Amino acid sequence: VLLSRADSAMYAVKRSGRNDFREYTSDLRLAEGDDLTLRQALADALQSRQVRAVFQPILDVHTGEVVAYEALARWRHEGAEVPPEVFVPVAERAGLIATLTSLMLDHACAQLALWSAELGHSRLLVGVNISAQELGDPSLPQRVLAAIESHGVVADQLVLGMTESALVA
Repeated sequence: VLLSRADSAMYAVKRSGRNDFREYTSDLRLAEGDDLTLRQALADALQSRQVRAVFQPILDVHTGEVVAYEALARWRHEGAEVPPEVFVPVAERAGLIATLTSLMLDHACAQLALWSAELGHSRLLVGVNISAQELGDPSLPQRVLAAIESHGVVADQLVLGMTESALVA
């Protein structure tokens, strides 16, 4: 229990921008969720593809035209949305981030292929965020290529973005 509470406080500090300290309180536990329960539930949700992608449009500020979409991971657990700022760090701590990234790449490429077929062109872009942990994973390029080839999309249509945590790291 002590280590779990220390872990919750540490990740709260990391999210706040580091160079800080945090004492564990019950509201931190609620903010973090029950990490052990969420780890197994998230693993199960990833296995059964229950983590879904929603697509946020990215607009050209001058024309107002949609120029791309960003695939955002969303997950419901026990009837409630679990915020990405809770479940993504859980995925990182539990060693599930590669599975989450691969699933999001698959969702993004599948939707991109559908939209490209409907629009009759391959100019639309879809972005997927990559965590700091994934940037050093030597299997990442192959997993990206597999998603692209699996859905027959043009590689230039997939944009890989670094998360804020990757930039901080």
